[in-house]
Amino acid sequence: MSAMDEIRIEFSGGKALLLVGSGLAFVAIGYFVWTGPDTGVSLIQRYGAGGAAMLFFGGCCLLGLRQWLQNPPALVFNALGLWDHSSQIAVGLIPWADIVGWEVSAVRGQKFLIVKVRTPETYLSKLGPVARLFSRFNFMCYGSPIAISSSALQASLDEVLALVERYHGRYGSAPAGWL
Repeated sequence: MSAMDEIRIEFSGGKALLLVGSGLAFVAIGYFVWTGPDTGVSLIQRYGAGGAAMLFFGGCCLLGLRQWLQNPPALVFNALGLWDHSSQIAVGLIPWADIVGWEVSAVRGQKFLIVKVRTPETYLSKLGPVARLFSRFNFMCYGSPIAISSSALQASLDEVLALVERYHGRYGSAPAGWL
């Protein structure tokens, strides 16, 4: 395998910063709900809504910062396979021989590349408990634990799809152990 036949897709820094900025705005709103004057709303509702907003959107901020500061590329295409680091539930290396198909699916206008693999349980076992839960949901809904969104990438979903087709066509039918 030569480095010449490798394509890297980086995270989009602007999208990560947008996530951080919008997360901070909602954390501030949650704080004002939490500490605001008594408006007749029960304390449980006020503290619950404010606390939930601060926790959830604070977590979004941390994920956005982590993504913005991350060094590895989101996706790498090479002769070994597709290296997926595009999300918190990414599985790492997916060898071309394991990929049996792919399709594009959409949820509320957000498109995903669903990568179908021979042994989904192998990829589920690579993940931590929370990531495994989300990936298992992907598996139940879409038939694969691997769903790649281009929303945080410096590439469109069409570009990612074209790379999957090109590299799988080149390396997907190679016999086991050919490297």
